[in-house]
Amino acid sequence: MVVSPGGKVEINDIGLYHARFSRITTHRLSISGVSCSGPGTYRWKVASQLLKLKKIHDACKGRVGQLAGTWVSNKHGT
Repeated sequence: MVVSPGGKVEINDIGLYHARFSRITTHRLSISGVSCSGPGTYRWKVASQLLKLKKIHDACKGRVGQLAGTWVSNKHGT
């Protein structure tokens, strides 16, 4: 997962997903992709080098299994 300074998110390891961070104050991530119909909504939290995604609503169980949980940064200082 690569997040640009403007909030664009690319998720390359799990297929063709497009993601967009909503306003930072809401801490929500809306994700849609070609393998599932409709978007999923996740709450996100950043602590140290960790990004935690928790499902708010997503009918696509496969996407939930791939995205929900803790993501660890492999780039330090960027």
